[in-house]
Amino acid sequence: MAALGCRPFRAFWVGAVCASTATWMLNLTVPLLLYQATGRALWAGLGAFAQFVPAMLGSPVGGVLADRLPRRGVLAATQLVALVVAVVLALVSRAGTTAPLALLALVAAAGAANGVQTPAWQSLIPQLVPARHLLNAIALNAMQANLARALGPVLATAVLVRFGATAAFLVAAGANVLMLLALVLVRPRPTGARAPGESMLARLRAGIRHTRRVPGC
Repeated sequence: MAALGCRPFRAFWVGAVCASTATWMLNLTVPLLLYQATGRALWAGLGAFAQFVPAMLGSPVGGVLADRLPRRGVLAATQLVALVVAVVLALVSRAGTTAPLALLALVAAAGAANGVQTPAWQSLIPQLVPARHLLNAIALNAMQANLARALGPVLATAVLVRFGATAAFLVAAGANVLMLLALVLVRPRPTGARAPGESMLARLRAGIRHTRRVPGC
């Protein structure tokens, strides 16, 4: 737990738990809302599909952005997208106008933002702790992801049963706000000069070539 003694990482870690919990709350609430709106399990499955596939496709783009832009800024932008999606979902749920395609579009936007933020999230950690605490920080980051995977569905279920989907989305939005506040407190160490300005497409191609060439990638 030595890395938690570093104030920037501690703030980031607490915010990360909140943001990851919010993601898992949406992962449970949106498919349930789709099933309630349509009465068909297919739509619930599409809701899960719309969350995870854009996240997978967004990660390579996020890697390029993490190399070209300040990582804290990338995280702030993606968390703002997640916050807006959660608030809009709460408004849609409150109004009772749960059009399935609109729900899928919203959750796909949240999924894409989650994918884009992942490389910046992981590459920011070395800027928050001394080198001697880096392995501990990486382990703690994995711990928060697993903690949120357990906490998010439990919290979503408790809120859904007692207060309904609108409240669940609002709780998720509040968790995203806490992550944004944590990013305000974080002052990462500079990383030095950025890589020369190739186009994003060129960087994506280079990344694909590297993963195909290097075993284990």
